[in-house]
This record gives sequence, structure tokens and C-alpha cells, in this order.
Amino acid sequence: MTASASFSRRAAEGAAFVGFWMMLGASLRLDANQYLLIGVPLTTLFQLFVRRRPLRALWVRDAPSFALDRSTWRWIIFLAIVPARLAAGAFIAGNHAVALWGACALCGAAAAAYAIREFHRETVRALLLCAAIAGTIGIAIMAGASFLRPSGMPTSLMNRLQIFITSLLEYFPGLFLLEEVAFRGALDAHLHHTGESRPWASAFLASALWGLWHLPIVPGGHLAFTLVSLVAVHCAIGVPLSFFWRRSGNLAVPAFSHALIDAVRNALAS
Repeated sequence: MTASASFSRRAAEGAAFVGFWMMLGASLRLDANQYLLIGVPLTTLFQLFVRRRPLRALWVRDAPSFALDRSTWRWIIFLAIVPARLAAGAFIAGNHAVALWGACALCGAAAAAYAIREFHRETVRALLLCAAIAGTIGIAIMAGASFLRPSGMPTSLMNRLQIFITSLLEYFPGLFLLEEVAFRGALDAHLHHTGESRPWASAFLASALWGLWHLPIVPGGHLAFTLVSLVAVHCAIGVPLSFFWRRSGNLAVPAFSHALIDAVRNALAS
């Protein structure tokens, strides 16, 4: 099989994975949290039976053994505090979808700690560069969108800061089981193999599929404009996320930038 045929096959598999996910979301009329949650079993099946790689390779590409030393336990406890509070509060309130989201973030704390344990100097450099490039692009887009939205009651700077920190501590571990793990850890890793040509094509394809994936959960509007907007925005953010995931082989790098962007969005929207 030629390299071109191999890439075409992997692209078709990736598109089928995302397309099936979108079909479930649209046909079952899932809300945003439910839509994210069905990605957990779908990503697991894709990783095990299409990619045929261990689950821990979703978080650290080289998939070293999962060891729970003292430092790892400290990170797990720290990262689990806010998701545990979210899950418990939502469960008591009867909001089961949010409770499950929080439970995923709670489990994601262990995956995030595993990824952090594998940090070295080059990983830290990749994380800072990814946050500077993808983070700046995403924050600029969120700030522009916030400026265009009608303003409501003013929110104090301290409240916005609290929302930002809480969101960051929810999203960062959550992305190790939801969304980022699917589109960088599984999909991008499947589309692009180290040493192959066409790195830009595979990065744009993964990012375009990420953008299209949002279609079942965005408010109704002009379809063509919505499609172009989703693809443009998610390619602008997703391409650098893909390249820094490839460079570092550590999901904490794109996950932190993704969480940072979403945390700023929440703070601006408050």
C-alpha cells in the first residue's frame, strides 16, 4: 500500500469516526454535555479497534507505563478537587449530564497527572509556545465574539477571575477524557504518522473535522455561514494544537491551551 493510499484510508476512517459521532448527536438530539459524553466510548473504541493502540497512548504518545508515585498522587488530588465539587453539586441538583461531565473530569485528573509525570524541559517549552500561539489566537477570537454579543449586567473583575480559574481547573482534566483527547490524542495521531509527508494537510483535516463536529450543538442559523465559521475558527486554533501535540507527544500541551481558551470565554461571557 502506498503512503498516499494509507493516508487516504486513515482520512476516511477519521471522517467516519467524526461523522458517526455527529449523526448520533443530531439524531438523538443531545445537548452539549451529552454530546461530549458519548465521545468517551466512541474514542475508546476508535483507539482500541481502529488505531489498535493502548488507551494511555491517547495522553502520552509513547505510552510509558502508568506508575502512581507520590508526585503523581499529588497532581491527581490537586486536579480532582474542582471536578469532584462540580460532580457532587450537579448530582445533588439532579443534573445528571453535568454530574457525568464532572465525573469524567475527575477521572481525567489521573490521566492528566500521568501526562504531567512525563514532562521534561522540551515539553514545558512546547506548552508555553502552544499557549502563546494557539492560546492567543483562541483568546482573540473569544474576545471578538464577546465584543459582538449584547452586554448584560456588569460582572466584577474578581468574579470573572474566579470563573476563569474554576473553568480552567474543570476543563484541563476534563479534556483528557472529552473532546481534546478525541481530536488530538486519537484523531490527529491517527491521521499523521511521524516522518510522513503532508503534515499540514493532516493538521488541517483534523481541525476541519473538529470544527464540523460542533454543528449538531450550535444554535440554528444560516448553514453555509455556520459551516465556514466553524471550520475557519477551529482550523485557526486546531492546527497549532495539532503541531504542538505532535512535537511534544503529550496531551497536556494542547489540553492546557484549549482549557485556557475556554476559561477565558467563560469569564468574558459572565
